[in-house]
Amino acid sequence: MAAPGASVAICARTAAPRAPVGGHRQHLAAPASAAPQQRRQSRRRRIPSPPAATLAPGLEALRAAAPPLSEEHLAQAVRSAFGELFWGALAAPRVLASFERVMAGEEHIQEHPGLGLEHSNSYIEGLSTQPFFEVHCGAYKWLEAIEQQAAEIQQEFFEVTADADLARKGNNIWVPAVRGDAGGYGDDWRTLVLQDRGHWDENNALLFPRTAQIVKDLNAPTQEVFFARQPAGTGIKSHTDYVNFIQTSHLGLQVPEGDCWIKVGEEKRNWEEGKVIVCHTSFMHETSNNTDGERVVLIFRHFHPEVTPLERVALQFLFDALDAGTAAGVAAAAAAARQSLAGMGAASLVGGGSRGSKKHKKGKGAAGGGSKGFGGAAPKGFGGKATLPLPRCNAVAVRPVITPDQLQEFRNVTRAYLEWLGEDLSFQQIESELDSLPGSYAGERGGAMLLAYAPTGSGNGGGVASGGAIGGAATPSSGGEEVVGAVALRALAGHTGTFSPGDAVAGAPLADVCEMKRLFVLPGHHGLGAGAALVRALLPAAAELGYGCMVLDTLERLEGANKLYRRLGFSACQRYNDCPLPGVLYFARQLGGEASAPSSSSFDAGDGGAFDS
Repeated sequence: MAAPGASVAICARTAAPRAPVGGHRQHLAAPASAAPQQRRQSRRRRIPSPPAATLAPGLEALRAAAPPLSEEHLAQAVRSAFGELFWGALAAPRVLASFERVMAGEEHIQEHPGLGLEHSNSYIEGLSTQPFFEVHCGAYKWLEAIEQQAAEIQQEFFEVTADADLARKGNNIWVPAVRGDAGGYGDDWRTLVLQDRGHWDENNALLFPRTAQIVKDLNAPTQEVFFARQPAGTGIKSHTDYVNFIQTSHLGLQVPEGDCWIKVGEEKRNWEEGKVIVCHTSFMHETSNNTDGERVVLIFRHFHPEVTPLERVALQFLFDALDAGTAAGVAAAAAAARQSLAGMGAASLVGGGSRGSKKHKKGKGAAGGGSKGFGGAAPKGFGGKATLPLPRCNAVAVRPVITPDQLQEFRNVTRAYLEWLGEDLSFQQIESELDSLPGSYAGERGGAMLLAYAPTGSGNGGGVASGGAIGGAATPSSGGEEVVGAVALRALAGHTGTFSPGDAVAGAPLADVCEMKRLFVLPGHHGLGAGAALVRALLPAAAELGYGCMVLDTLERLEGANKLYRRLGFSACQRYNDCPLPGVLYFARQLGGEASAPSSSSFDAGDGGAFDS
């Protein structure tokens, strides 16, 4: 449901239907009856834009103070700031890739047999998709709490709306759809907005203080909250919200008996008073109220539970930067993102580093290459995550080590690796390395640390228990996930006694060579593809940091790991260190271009186990 305003350059915000947010230009959705070619828009108009009532604080003045950048210059400014904030593509690759797809004018259109047609132009890969999700599946605790307080929300709504004088003090207050295809909604469709793009409407929220406070106290992952009414004998034609990382949930407040329903994809459900329906509105959907009474619901547009908190910050940066559309606006959005990252304990991702400086000298784009995924906000934009991810069967997620807890998880996995390997690595000063993490793996020293996560219970036993004890379950994380593997990256210079600064390693100058370290998948979690996923994430990260070649050492007896390396493009190279262990092998792989982003066909579930010496 989109509601662009009058201007192509900057769309006016409206209260209904809610517009997919997340961009400098509005994708104007055509009615479902329009031919596909009528829906095609330029790239700048495909980027979702929020309605005009509530731009992020400070951005309205910035936008008014300077002319907007051209699409090309705005995209360049956004990519550059994104690269500095989020370590190129490493910290939020899905968000960046989704942004690039929007800029390229790509759309995701898929017919799901038995479920219906999904159509998105803002799309994050890997998110669970189906027409309806169950409130009580464990992923929507905040919506369960909303249901428990539904009677209080209903009471406040009817008290306020019964007082015409009080209602006029709001942002006056029921607003119709105004976009070009508003006929799809009908002339009588009305909404009353409490929150838009994560910002509360001060006037309307004051009218409904209990409702607003309930949502705030739950720390709900909402981008929009608004009341919507549908008069008797009306309906909304089939349409899509064009984004897959924002879901739409309805709390029934006044539901007439009879033929009153919402259809998402091929599935139809009736509203119930005091109950929540969770809809995946990137599917084609429609509503009907074929009764004699008015239907009223409280609608929440919220992040899909599988979008991560860090991705939310990245998405919010994109919303704010694209909304402002000026160089000053991009800078202000970046400053706000830095503050959010610092609040998450993610300061290590802020401000770039020595490798980043070198990367820019080489002329590489700040956003990196080959990254995958961008996010969404309420209807048509970019995304973030609720606190409880939906379980995904055999899904492995790779994330950078940011927080102290993640640093400890990396340490636990490495200790499990040492026990599994059964070799004395004291010659590497391994205990000192673990005690001083991140050390040479720190971002400012040209390094990286990654963890692999899988749904809790997806393995078959074995791993590292919380606190570091070996054996038992993998390290538990929040939201039904557990840490199942890790890998690290460091500059080779300073860690080889074989080569001098002017020497070449595997055909590359020593200064341009990085070393993969500590790749390990916990016993009991092989077969998930975690090892391949970690390497797959590390290769483009290394290229983004400015390296031209990656090397590693391993043991001949680690046959599964060595097969994996060869499948991923590594080949034998000369010895580059003084490792005293018997049967040491050395591998190298060139980076850059397609070399840094191996195709998914290179990976299978049999990742073989564990890895470097």
